[in-house]
Amino acid sequence: MAPADNIFSASTTARLDAIQPQLATAINLVRSKKAVSIEKTLTKNEAGAGLRKFCSHYLQVFNLAVERQKYPTSARAFFGLNTDTGKLPDMVTDADAEQVGKNIALGEAELLAHSLPAMANPSAAEVATLLTAFMAARTNHSNAAQELDAAEEAVDALEPEADKVIKKIYDEAEAHYNEEEPDSQRADCRWWGVLYISVGNDTQLTVLVKDGSGTPLQGKAVKLVQAAGKVLITGADGRVVFNTKVIGEATLEIYLDPEHLTDPDLIRNITIEEGEPQTVEVVV
Repeated sequence: MAPADNIFSASTTARLDAIQPQLATAINLVRSKKAVSIEKTLTKNEAGAGLRKFCSHYLQVFNLAVERQKYPTSARAFFGLNTDTGKLPDMVTDADAEQVGKNIALGEAELLAHSLPAMANPSAAEVATLLTAFMAARTNHSNAAQELDAAEEAVDALEPEADKVIKKIYDEAEAHYNEEEPDSQRADCRWWGVLYISVGNDTQLTVLVKDGSGTPLQGKAVKLVQAAGKVLITGADGRVVFNTKVIGEATLEIYLDPEHLTDPDLIRNITIEEGEPQTVEVVV
């Protein structure tokens, strides 16, 4: 809009000009940080899945080797396993998986210290490589999460002023157009960003579309303009039913071709009474 067409006071305009770019920048940063956080989460999850699989395989193969008496049952303690059962540890959390990977490195060192052969298929070195990648991925994920949290807090810090400015805008817009009819006032205020939400009980509005001979018309589009332009298609009985919170003056637009909702074939102005079911017949 040209400066001369600005309907807001100078003080509200100044506050809007100050807060809007700050808020837009902060919100865009949240979006950017969220995208990075999602990427880092996927990377961490993939690395964790690989580490868990190799840790599980390593310990299962080790237990089989114990059964073959390649290692004594006491060697299970090197890896933090129950010496009687050899039950594999839980690796549900990331911390669990990381600890199991570290335990395998410690257990492998104990095997060698006790002059026992190193494990193979998979080897401790393979597990160590995956553990290193996973730990790096966890760190990157944690850093990304902290950066996202900081970005979201920055938006939160701007919201009190933004909310106050928005309220001033809404109030001044409605005051500027307060001599118009309510529907016209709302339509003009929407151009300035004012949002309206209908409250109260739903009203059932049935629309019957038929031709001049009284035959119901199937497959015709009916739009209730004030209900955010909601469009319904008539059934075999020529009817659509809106359950809406819109009350008062409203507009129906009828389209004979539902594929083209540009120019309505018929416009019908109606009045909706709150909570009172009503049927409107439209002849096209």
